[in-house]
Amino acid sequence: MLNQTIDTRLAHSQSILIAGGGGGYDVVCGAPIALALARQGKDVHIAGFSSTPINDIANATQHSPFLVEVTARSSRPSYFPEGWLAKALSDRMARDVSVWCMGASGVGPLLESYTRLVRDLSIDTIILVDGGVDSLLRGDENALGSPLEDAISLAALSLLEGPQRILAAVAFGAERLDQICHAQVLARVAALTNAGAWLGCECLEGVAATDLSEIAEYILQNQRGMRQSIVIASLISAIRGDFGDVAVLPHATTTPPWISPLTSLFWYFDLPEVARQNLYLSKLINTTTYDQAAEYLGGYLKSRVKRGWEAIPI
Repeated sequence: MLNQTIDTRLAHSQSILIAGGGGGYDVVCGAPIALALARQGKDVHIAGFSSTPINDIANATQHSPFLVEVTARSSRPSYFPEGWLAKALSDRMARDVSVWCMGASGVGPLLESYTRLVRDLSIDTIILVDGGVDSLLRGDENALGSPLEDAISLAALSLLEGPQRILAAVAFGAERLDQICHAQVLARVAALTNAGAWLGCECLEGVAATDLSEIAEYILQNQRGMRQSIVIASLISAIRGDFGDVAVLPHATTTPPWISPLTSLFWYFDLPEVARQNLYLSKLINTTTYDQAAEYLGGYLKSRVKRGWEAIPI
């Protein structure tokens, strides 16, 4: 009982890529996983589907039109969580740590970036991190949040051959503003469990909680005046032991997230099965540009039949 499926899946992994599914802060959410695995002696690499225009990054190594290797010495544009993450991890691990930034694209170029990383870094396992839980949704739920970048990442990795692929979702309750129905999220967890795709949960506590809190605080201090991450703020709130409707961002006028012990859990799933059950990923498979993917997803959102709101009856 104490040895979860995720532990078994990672036991023989040697070279692991922690990848953010969308935006700079998803990969920040993966930092505690990366550090924990590195402490186990694993060879850990870090990448993210970046919101920062990668051509604006100086002192970085460009490996392809959509793939840039960022280090602590790379210049950091105004909004650049990945650059500050590279600096924070390099300081914390006392060695140079690269963060691979994959530029905005459709599924095809992103798949090419992942294929190159797998080849060049001998990757045997990829953990795709979603800061939020909307990546678990099938597509017919009451609301889907902001699914585009997560969907492109899921679609690309569903096509990737070779390494085992795992989805890690964290910050249950943080996406209340996006009208995510968390009863339907739990229904998806149940359906994935029925399919044998749920790999277990881990809580952000102890050293992992300290890792996230200190790294996030460092990045946020260097991103003052930039848009902040409600997911990161929600995780820090949950780590403190907050509960209920918590205004996690100062001066926020929007609906606050709902913070609970569930917020600080990483939920692990078999990524290919999550992708297989998704109703709209197939529409994105042949996309090459980000705008093309947005157009195809927008068409699905306009025509989809969605379920009504469901409450958790407890």
